[in-house]
Amino acid sequence: MRILSVRRGPDDSSHPGVAGGARRGPLTLAVAALVATGAVQAAGATGAAAAGPKVPPGYQVVSASFSAPAATQTSGPATCPAGTVVLGGGVTVAGGALTVAIGGSYPATSTQWAGIVDNSSSGAATFDVTAVCADQPPGYGLVSTPATLLRHHSNVKLEVTCPAGTESLGGGGHSLTASLSANLSATLPLGPVGGLYSWTTSLINQGSTPAMVEADVVCGQVSGYTLGVSRSEAAVNRGTQGTSVAPCPGRLVPLGGGVGVFKDVGGVDLAATGPTSSFPHGWRATLNNNGPTDATFEAYATCAN
Repeated sequence: MRILSVRRGPDDSSHPGVAGGARRGPLTLAVAALVATGAVQAAGATGAAAAGPKVPPGYQVVSASFSAPAATQTSGPATCPAGTVVLGGGVTVAGGALTVAIGGSYPATSTQWAGIVDNSSSGAATFDVTAVCADQPPGYGLVSTPATLLRHHSNVKLEVTCPAGTESLGGGGHSLTASLSANLSATLPLGPVGGLYSWTTSLINQGSTPAMVEADVVCGQVSGYTLGVSRSEAAVNRGTQGTSVAPCPGRLVPLGGGVGVFKDVGGVDLAATGPTSSFPHGWRATLNNNGPTDATFEAYATCAN
């Protein structure tokens, strides 16, 4: 796949580039977590160091809350604290409405994770955007696919590959078009294939006009890199939401994650993706099923220490 751009952190020159209702409470990890709601506030650490997670240098999780008016597309970022970069992130829509979906969850810059929510319902909704941040790892960079046409009443799968010697830490995608109908349906890490790690994102367009879309991945070298997956496939019945969690093994913590749909009957889109708030940590994903039959899916996590 042709790579549109490789965006690097401010101090990294190594590894040349190659061809993701009621307001939730703040995320609290068993490490020092930060919550951004206009201002950034420190949350207390929990758990004994000996039994708690082992985290990458500078590891912090931040989130910001937004309101999504009815029949409107709304976007917002979660910004990493000074001196850190974004490794992954997600978006969580509150309330459980099947007509409110994620139109984008992706690294906007090296210090921001962005979320786009498409609210096709008749009432307002709220959502949180979460960024997983840490000190800049070796080989750090953001890679994006070219803008790609997503035709009406269709779907598209995009894959973006990290440079050799780096792992896919977090990723996602988004619609570049102001459309309530172009949403994420799957986004997950892949690899290694031929020694390379990548990220794949699927988007569905349930509207009558085309949209332009893009997939993105955060790349870098981290200690203890592992891909986690939910212990079994989860079912999401038609007309309902379904949730699955991919745990990180041992004392590892999540950097990013997403969801893969195995039985996609159309009309399935993403309602939530983000790190869990309890130990052992992992990644949680929730799907809306507006399709004609049931679907099955699994959650995925990228983990490290």
